[in-house]
Amino acid sequence: RYDYVILDVFNGDNTPFHVLSKEALLTLRQRMTPGGVLGINVWGNLREDTYMTASIVRTLKEVFKTVDIYPCFDVSDSEAIGNLEIFAYDRAPVTIDSAMLAGFDVYPMPGSIRDLMRNKFEFPPNTPAITLTDGYNPIDFYDVKTREFNRKLIMETTDLDLLMG
Repeated sequence: RYDYVILDVFNGDNTPFHVLSKEALLTLRQRMTPGGVLGINVWGNLREDTYMTASIVRTLKEVFKTVDIYPCFDVSDSEAIGNLEIFAYDRAPVTIDSAMLAGFDVYPMPGSIRDLMRNKFEFPPNTPAITLTDGYNPIDFYDVKTREFNRKLIMETTDLDLLMG
C-alpha cells in the first residue's frame, strides 16, 4: 500500500481515459494507505469547455473525500487552459503552508509553481459534468479544444529543431 501515488501519464495531446474512470480510481485507492494522497498532473480547461475537466474532478470526488485543484497558470488568462495539479485524499482539506513551500529549492523552470500552489481552484456548484466510467468515458470526444490549444502552444514555444528531431 502506498502513502503517495503520482499519476502523470498524460502526453499533453491526449488524456488516457482508462486511468481516469471511477473503476480505475477505486482500484488505485485500494492500493493506497488510509491517509494516502493521489497527485495527478493533467491538462485541463477552467473557463469555456470545462465539461471534461469538471468530469475528471467529479469522478475523483466520488472516490475520494477531498479533491484540491491547483492551476499552473493564471486562471484569469484569456483561455484558462493549461496544466493542473490535482490532489485527492480521504481526509479534511489541507491548506498549503507558504512558509513551508519557501523552504524547498525548486528548479528555476517551474519556479512559479510555488506561487501558483497558493491559488486553489473550485468549479462552481452547477458546472456540467458526468462521472467517468469504464462503460462511458468520452474524454477523447469532448476534450478536442484543449488538445488543439496544447498543440498550438507546443508549436509556438518549442524550438523547431527539437520538434523535427
